[in-house]
Parts: sequence; structure tokens; C-alpha cells
Amino acid sequence: MLIPASPNKYTNEDLHVAITRVLAGEKPKVVSATAAIPYRTLSRYVSLNREGKDTTKKRTGPPPCLCSQIETRIYDWVLAMQSLGAPVYPYDVLHKANEICQAVKLPMLTYGWYQRFSQRHADLVPRASQVMSRARVEANVESIDKLHATLERLIAEHSIDGSRIYNCDETGFNPRPRAGKVLARKGSSNVWSRVMSVNFHLSFLACVSATGHIIPPLILLQGRRLPIDETHDALSVLPTAVVTGTPSGFINSKTFEEWLEFFAASVPDDVARPVLLTFDGYRAHVSLAIIDKAYELGVLLVCLPANSTHLFQPLDFSVFGSFKQELKKTVVKAHMIQTHMLSVSKPDAIRLGCKALIVGMKAENAAAGRPP
Repeated sequence: MLIPASPNKYTNEDLHVAITRVLAGEKPKVVSATAAIPYRTLSRYVSLNREGKDTTKKRTGPPPCLCSQIETRIYDWVLAMQSLGAPVYPYDVLHKANEICQAVKLPMLTYGWYQRFSQRHADLVPRASQVMSRARVEANVESIDKLHATLERLIAEHSIDGSRIYNCDETGFNPRPRAGKVLARKGSSNVWSRVMSVNFHLSFLACVSATGHIIPPLILLQGRRLPIDETHDALSVLPTAVVTGTPSGFINSKTFEEWLEFFAASVPDDVARPVLLTFDGYRAHVSLAIIDKAYELGVLLVCLPANSTHLFQPLDFSVFGSFKQELKKTVVKAHMIQTHMLSVSKPDAIRLGCKALIVGMKAENAAAGRPP
């Protein structure tokens, strides 16, 4: 297909491919028409190549205020700061450039220079940074190596494939959306967002296999007594889910031990035992009774290292990411609009959570979390 030639719309890679085609015997005019490189420009670069000269595309316009070597140093500094866990903002880059200008007695730069710098280094893009505590940043390398060695040993000893590797994790019911940009009338003095108030804790325990098999979710409600009829009605949205109560709304060792029996019974009969289960090594999940119960059920327990689940917990992204997005942006907002209420009851919270779980706990999401 013929593409209109447009100056400066082609990359160095496009130019290199076009030169190679001409040198291989294709007619320059045909290559120019199909590669969208002006004919005279292509002919000039082909001649330079035959003379053994540089054929790198030169930028048009006046030269940058700072030479390419200095810009490269600034670019490397940005990447180094990111690797140290201290990513910089656009104004930091501009400030650093102006420090250099001041040292070599050049005029001060403006934001326009930063915009052009970004265009020249297109792989530097705005991203939302994730705040991590010192403990998470300094995750123990020795414990991470131990995790890898343990997984390799167990998988080799028991010939475990993806259908026998399960991962479980717990997340809370948090319907509060983060503050962000919304649409509003121009000139509005204030743009308010209503948020839902929750005066109890509710969490969900999800478990999936590396091949996408989903264990019915466990819903943990704060309190020892549950409204049976209302809870049963709420679960009609997701009948396979089970609900229980704990004093805090988080899972404890007793509940985890009971859940292990439910987990083992939910693994398909045609899946060979033992199965491998990775989970957060929080102290409430580990006890002698749990270890004995797992051995009895044919479950190999592997705790993820402390302060490093953000590195090894695939459910946070593959399942809970979709779950939380659906919960905050769709389900809860629809509930607030329909009921005109900013509070939520326990049965309603279960119902809303189950609707979001249907979106998050899909087989394709579960399988997407496994390593390549």
C-alpha cells in the first residue's frame, strides 16, 4: 500500500529498513512510496550508507539548550532514582537541568524545555507511584531465595503441575474510591464526591489454581452472630460462596483450619494429591493444628515471605484488581444512586461484594496471575 511521504514522521528503524531494501535491489521510488520517506531524503541516506557514513536521522530545528550528553546524564539519573525507590517528578527534572545551566552559565530553562525533553525520551512516561513501607522495600533476600528453593524442591519431589498449585489471599471490603479527576461544569467552585460509610469489617478469602480453577470464596464478617435469613438472601447473588463470622472480620487460625477442610473438599477429585497451597505467612494462619490438618488432607503449605507479598502475591493484581475496581466504580456507586444512602448494612455489603467477586474471580483472571 502506498503511504504519503511525510517528513519527520519516520523513525530511524524505518529509515534503516528502507535503506536495506534499496541496497537489496528495490527501486528507490517504490521504497519511498511504501515507507513514507521522501524520495530525495531516502536517496541521500542511501548515498551516505554507500560511503560508509552515519545514516542516523538528524533532528530538525535548533539544537536543544543542553547537549545530548547532558540530557543522557539526566535521563540516566531519572532511571537511577526510580531504581532506588525515589522516583522524581517533572519539576525535579527541570530543577536538575537548571542546576546544570546555572553551573555552566546558561539561561534558565522553562517547562517548555521539559516537554521537549519528554518527547526526545519517549520511554519516560507519567506513572502513579506505589507507596511502600521500609519493611517492604527491604524484603529479606535470603527468605526470597528460600521460597524459590522450597517451591523447586516440592514441585520436583511430587511432580506437581499447574493444576495442583493453589494460591490464596484475603482482601477487605473497602468501597471508598480514591480522589481523582472527574467531569464537572467549568468554573465550579467545589466538586464533591459522596463516599459510603462502613462501620464494620468484612473481608473475602479467594483461592485459585495456576490453571484457573476457582475455589468458592469465603466471606468473613465481623461478629460472632450472623443474621441467617438476610445472609442467605445476600448469598443468592453468588450461591457457591460461604460466609462465617470472626471477632475481627479477619481470618484467624481456627477459621483457617476449618477452611482447609473446605479447600481440600473443593479441589476436583481427578487432581492428584498432594496439592501445593501458597499463602501469606501471617501468624494467624500458622499453628501446629493447621500443619497437622494440612498433612492429613494432603496439602503442602508454603508461606510467602513476610513483607514481600507485593512481589509474590498474584491475586492482588489478577483477581483483586478487577474485584476492587468493580466494587468501587460500578457496584457501590449503583447502590448509592438506587438507595440514596451513604451507609451499608452487612447483608448489603455481602451482596455488593459477591457481585464484584463475580467479575474478579473469573478463570481467565486466575490463570493470568501465574508466572509465564
